[in-house]
Amino acid sequence: MKTENKEFALKLLKKVFGKKNGEIVSIKPIHRGYTNFSFFVTYANGKNYQVRIPHCGDLLNRSNEKMMLTMLKDQSFVYFDVKTGVAIKEWIDGKSPKIGVWKRWKYTDDLFAQIKKIHNLTLPKGHKFKKLNFDAYNKHLFRLKLEYQTKYLSILETYRENPYVLSHTDINAQNLILDTKEKIHIIDYEWCGLAPEYWDYANFIRENRIRFLYLDWKKYIPDFNLKELKDYIFASAVYAFLWTWEMPLTRRLKHYRKRTLRQIRWYGRGAFLEDEQ
Repeated sequence: MKTENKEFALKLLKKVFGKKNGEIVSIKPIHRGYTNFSFFVTYANGKNYQVRIPHCGDLLNRSNEKMMLTMLKDQSFVYFDVKTGVAIKEWIDGKSPKIGVWKRWKYTDDLFAQIKKIHNLTLPKGHKFKKLNFDAYNKHLFRLKLEYQTKYLSILETYRENPYVLSHTDINAQNLILDTKEKIHIIDYEWCGLAPEYWDYANFIRENRIRFLYLDWKKYIPDFNLKELKDYIFASAVYAFLWTWEMPLTRRLKHYRKRTLRQIRWYGRGAFLEDEQ
């Protein structure tokens, strides 16, 4: 991470905390995502924080994130600039969970219950959350085989009139924290908005390739339809692939693009491992 980001973080910490927490013992980079730089900060009094410095900020509406945090009564943020997305939050002692490929993940029920809680939130008056626009990146569809283009567009048309719910829209292992008491925390709501009810579940299954047929889906989606879930899993792979062509090209992005393309091929031919065993 660039030196100027660290210097910016230090100035911000001084502005927000002053001498309240004593001296800074350490500050080190911990994450460079597609949209943010992050630093882990430890103070002399033992308190730990994460400083987030966004890049590619024009892609995001930070007021949505701030509103979502307010609705969830998340008080971990001690500083949040809605215009820039710069933020300081209390550190959650834990780590991103390891999720075995095609395994029954023991925390799935806990996570999906939290997703359901988000979906059930009442939309606030005076704030308009943006709907996930599935057509936003369609100009890049030509990069896929015609059969995948046709399947994707057919899915969009089939479910276009389905109701939308408040959603995280980007739940993956990197946006989860498993704390020291084995509780799962959903973090990073910067892409939150309105999406179909199946989207958060489908996107998580696609990103992490967990087993899902054994779950009691009626707890999360009362009128659950397996075909619809599978359609959205495929659609989420295509959407993620198309999205990569809108982002600055990095080695990490190239790797992610290749992974989503493999997922498109896998789910595009209707291959779900659980169906074969």
